Amino acid sequence: MHFLHCTTRPPIVVDHLYDRRGVMPKRVGKYTMTYADGSREVLRLQYRRHITQWNSKLGAGDIAWQGNRADGALVTVCAWEWVNPHPDRPVASVSMARGSDLVDLIVLGVTARDAR
Repeated sequence: MHFLHCTTRPPIVVDHLYDRRGVMPKRVGKYTMTYADGSREVLRLQYRRHITQWNSKLGAGDIAWQGNRADGALVTVCAWEWVNPHPDRPVASVSMARGSDLVDLIVLGVTARDAR
């Protein structure tokens, strides 16, 4: 399953390497996968691992689209792939929830393919 997603920009932006005071968000949201059999799997989205702000390159994701706003500011949207650890259980639905007061979760698209 592929997620085309990003977050809004946090109020303070610090490279995680230098974020000794912990001002950057850690967990920014979650996707809950509900399988056809009713069981669930919760994917907790870690900032700058699974998802990042709309104008930043994501470490574990791929750039899906990049362009510029009218004022010239860079816009980058990344894609992140989740592989179902239970391929014998099809995903029936996906729910999404924000997990931080510092940023909003923006989901532009979700697509899936049969792994068989």
